[in-house]
This record gives sequence, structure tokens and C-alpha cells, in this order.
Amino acid sequence: MCGRFENNYMAAELFEKLVKIFPSIDSYEDINFNPVNIAPTQQIQTIIKEGDKLKLVGTNWGIKFSDKSPLIFNSRIETIKEKPNWRDLFDINRSLVVMTAFYEWMTLPMSKKKQPNRISIPGRNLFFVPAISIKMKDSDIYCTSLITTTPNRFIEQIHHRMPVIITEYNTHNYFNYTVDELIEKCRPLQDSIPMKAEEINL
Repeated sequence: MCGRFENNYMAAELFEKLVKIFPSIDSYEDINFNPVNIAPTQQIQTIIKEGDKLKLVGTNWGIKFSDKSPLIFNSRIETIKEKPNWRDLFDINRSLVVMTAFYEWMTLPMSKKKQPNRISIPGRNLFFVPAISIKMKDSDIYCTSLITTTPNRFIEQIHHRMPVIITEYNTHNYFNYTVDELIEKCRPLQDSIPMKAEEINL
């Protein structure tokens, strides 16, 4: 899963980096957010597509389809693949969430205590997590759910799920993939890409 993450870039600085990766991104909006330990229900920086243009906007982390439904802040790629309604939802409302790291809690041996770990990708100062971003009914606010998958060899030592991760080198066609291509790309990060885990206090 992904229950907390980090994004150390404010919108203007991030936008300067994104225009080099996404030629069609044409605007950004400033949002108030805590760059460390970002939690569900908070605002997050998200790349969405409106018409032919990409935009960096603030979205609320978590989708609630009705008053009685749970807050869905993570969506399993397995569910998207198996259920046509989720498949269509991801196809039409795909987005990308920007991160510099994410956090996972590891159960300590011989103890019920859980230790938070900051997970990063050395040599990459940002990466992207596929997501679903929906503009809620009778509102201009987008709400977002991150896409998760099974862990790679590194993460499986810490947790049984991980966010799908796309590096800056594999993003240029993200918003143009067919839904089958999109789902195929949502795999665990390749084991050949090194990751780093640091024990932290949150």
C-alpha cells in the first residue's frame, strides 16, 4: 500500500522540471501542503489531462463515491484489471502523482511494533505514481486514488504492497497509452533499479 509519502517540490520549481518531461504541460497551481508525511485527505500535486493539455493541480488524496462508501486512497491494479468499471475509470481518469519518497511501516522481529521507513530511489530526485483522479459531482475539486501493486524484491522485505512507480524516462506516453498498454505498465518497479530504505521517526 501507500499510506504516506513525500514531495519536496513547491509548484513553481516542480513545474520547471515537468516541462522538460511533458512538453504539453502548460500550467500549474500553487497549493498549501506539508511536503513531508503527506497523508490521505490532504492535498497532493497531481498531473491531470484536460483536453489536449496537461496541468499540475492540487487534488484531494482519496476518493469517496458516496456518503456511505469508504475513502479509497489506494486502488489495486489487480482490481482495475479484473473489473470493467474500474478499468474504464482508470482509462478515462488517469493521472500521475509526483513523489520524492514514500513511507512504509515494517513490523519489527519479535515485536508488534512497526517502524516507519522512508523509501527513495537513489539518483532520481522525483518519480511518478499512476493514479485515478476524478472531478467530483457538482464540484471543481479533483479527488485521487493511487495505484498499487505487488512488491518487488526490495519492498517485499518491508511490506506486501507498493505503489506503482514510473520514472521520468518512462512517462512521455503515459497519457496516450491504450488502457491495455496502461495496465501492462503498472508493474512493480524493476529489481534492477536500486531503492533505499531509511528508518525514520514520524
